[in-house]
Amino acid sequence: MTEGQRTSQSAKRRSALADTAFEWAPDRGDLVYDTSRRRIGVVVALPEDTATSIYQLVPESGGTDWTAPLGCLTQHHDVPEAATEHSAMTEIPAPPDAYGDEVTVDLQAVDDAVADALAIRLAMPERTQIDSDIRRLIRYIETLLAEELGYDEDPDISTMYRDTYRLLDLKARPTTEATQFGAYEYMREVARQAKRLAAVYRMTHDQDEAWQ
Repeated sequence: MTEGQRTSQSAKRRSALADTAFEWAPDRGDLVYDTSRRRIGVVVALPEDTATSIYQLVPESGGTDWTAPLGCLTQHHDVPEAATEHSAMTEIPAPPDAYGDEVTVDLQAVDDAVADALAIRLAMPERTQIDSDIRRLIRYIETLLAEELGYDEDPDISTMYRDTYRLLDLKARPTTEATQFGAYEYMREVARQAKRLAAVYRMTHDQDEAWQ
């Protein structure tokens, strides 16, 4: 796939996501709210700029930039007051930076995290461990979403993207007031989604290698 094709696909992906899942997509210079980091930032690069599904943001007052997928961004004036409260998911490590060098997905690490989350247990893990596992799985999912998985070519994969963004939405994540069982079930659903995305990643890259 050429760089021009990647850029075209990224632009179409952004447009499709805006029309279906969110009905909104930020533009350069827009002030947005990153629900995964609970930070407001200015958009300085769009997905088509980097041939990924990731936006690049900088703090409104300047500082270190970061990246986020569309599913984690909202218009900053639409942020509910409750979203500024502290929760168990406040500090979520950022995915590897997709702006610049190509990111290599560590499939073994994804597989290990998924297997651990879905393992049959005699007792549920402690809540702190559940929250840690959720953060780790979300980080892997966001890395997979930055890859070219055939969003523009396969309706099923398009649906998978939208389902994933809804799952990762801040309002869907367990807060500190959520029950341990609720957080545990959320962790397992995130793990199942990571497993699905990893399977698509394997299939897509196997096809790419076959064409080389």
